[in-house]
Amino acid sequence: MRSKLLSATLVSLTLLGTGSAASVLAQEQVNPTQEQVNPAQEQVNPTQEQVNPTQEQVNPTFTQKEDFQTLEDDSLNQEDDSLTQDEDTSPDNIPTISEVTAESELSVSDSATEELINENIINEVPLSEVQFNRKANNFREQAVKQAITEIGTQEKPLGSNCNKFSKYFGVNCRRWCADFVSWAFDYSGNRNKKVDWKNPGLVASILRWAKDNPNEGRIVKNPKVGDIFLIRKNGASHTGLVRSVSGTTFISVEGNTSNKVRTLKRPINKFQFVRVLHRQ
Repeated sequence: MRSKLLSATLVSLTLLGTGSAASVLAQEQVNPTQEQVNPAQEQVNPTQEQVNPTQEQVNPTFTQKEDFQTLEDDSLNQEDDSLTQDEDTSPDNIPTISEVTAESELSVSDSATEELINENIINEVPLSEVQFNRKANNFREQAVKQAITEIGTQEKPLGSNCNKFSKYFGVNCRRWCADFVSWAFDYSGNRNKKVDWKNPGLVASILRWAKDNPNEGRIVKNPKVGDIFLIRKNGASHTGLVRSVSGTTFISVEGNTSNKVRTLKRPINKFQFVRVLHRQ
């Protein structure tokens, strides 16, 4: 009987122990579940953290728009500059030339060009007064000496714009005042039929080149022998070389003036001047 009671007691204790263990296991199983919540919660944070990169990506987008707007503004400013250069004048009220007019320059009527050429002529200068009695001091003076050898050279036939200077650059007939200037520099230089202002037949190209390349050409107010003079009005353009300067006037050597190469006295304050800095 005592042994039966002992067995029953052991069984009860075993059952109690088993229940306690089961209870402990059940509680321990709850804790892992609760601990697993944290990883889930931790995963929320990365999701929230990912929002920041997304927000950060928005800023570059705005930056790019701002940069693009800046470029647009710069582009507009450049366009405005090129347009206003057609109408702007220097401190001496000298008309300026814009690259915008380059392509249309050669299509201006002969009458408009002739009118511009004949403006501001004080008088014609005889050949004896423009000849060099000394050696040229630099390549610019050499270009003028070369130009002087062609004084009196005419278009053939007269009024056709067919001339030897444009032909030198590969074009038989076109308005040729700029070709004459380009020829004088190139023929007295390396004779490769090229000039730094790219298009030898455009007055606008000479001025644009000088504005864009200050180390190669320079716009000057006080002309010297061998500088290039330029003028534009009502779409027409004209250019030539400075032979000499005296007070407020200069003597020119210029082509396509009444269909030939002439020397004229002109007022300085009606023109703009470009100085070529390197031999062509």
